[in-house]
Amino acid sequence: VREHHRKERKAQKLKLKKAGGKLEYLRKKDPGIPNLWPFKEQLLKEVEDHKEKVKKEQIELALQRKKEKEKVREHHRKERKAQKLKLKKAGGKLEYLRKKDPGIPNLWPFKEQLLKEVEDHKEKVKKEQIELALQRKKEKEK
Repeated sequence: VREHHRKERKAQKLKLKKAGGKLEYLRKKDPGIPNLWPFKEQLLKEVEDHKEKVKKEQIELALQRKKEKEKVREHHRKERKAQKLKLKKAGGKLEYLRKKDPGIPNLWPFKEQLLKEVEDHKEKVKKEQIELALQRKKEKEK
């Protein structure tokens, strides 16, 4: 009998290793209920049912989180796609509208004022570039 049980344990270990599981799950933990306890079987069944219920809830929760992440990802993808189409219809270049980090720390005094100056400077440079492009077109036409 001892030899038979040893072979069974060995077979279970091999089967578990092939499946990629851990050996910790092979051994059952002692529930801590004495053998003389009345209704021990019933109590063990309740504990087992509770464990299964908790495990199912965890799986459902994980699936729900996964679905929510997928929905958010899909929503962001649709927004980006719509934004690209909007830019193409407007005739503009396909530039991302994300603002680049200016490298100014949050604790910097007068940060907003400095950011506004930088933005004004960028707009001024852009206007100058447009004016230069228009001048070049006029010169080419002449």
